[in-house]
Amino acid sequence: MFFFRSNISKYMVYLASLVVLCACDQTESIHPPFANSPGYMKESVDFDDIVYDADGNAVSLADCKGKVVIIAFSTTWCPNCPNVLQSLDNLTAKNIQDLKIIALNVGNEDINEIKIHYKVNNIQLLDIYKSVKNDAMKGIRGVPACLVFNTDGKFVCGYLGKGIDFCSKDFIEFVNQLLQKK
Repeated sequence: MFFFRSNISKYMVYLASLVVLCACDQTESIHPPFANSPGYMKESVDFDDIVYDADGNAVSLADCKGKVVIIAFSTTWCPNCPNVLQSLDNLTAKNIQDLKIIALNVGNEDINEIKIHYKVNNIQLLDIYKSVKNDAMKGIRGVPACLVFNTDGKFVCGYLGKGIDFCSKDFIEFVNQLLQKK
């Protein structure tokens, strides 16, 4: 019984360390609709690494200046990643101008495996991106993880887990507010 309790305590401490509950950066007047949700991340994340699309073309966040960017870190083996990718796929279908979604696979899978994963999970509109660096997640502790950057390329907020509906009225309003601040 003691062994079970000590392992549960360690597990709870680990889970608690993953969850950050706080409001968005004080300099940002727009608060995301999920700012008080478990899994919300406030830590600033710089994403200046190069990633590659399915055709092998290099893409960087600097190339997306003037757009709101959502970077979704995922893998093909993650059980919760398809839910997030499907929600982002549905958001892509809304054709929001100046919104860029980078669904970044950070696993060791090759592009063909990722394409099969997309097909099996009915993800039709998201472009495939792949990181070639093992440290692409920059301290993010799990997948799925989504980071939101404003039109200036500044990290606004992020979310760890599967609980966000990216097509919700609140999230779309949040993105539109970020776009209006251009």
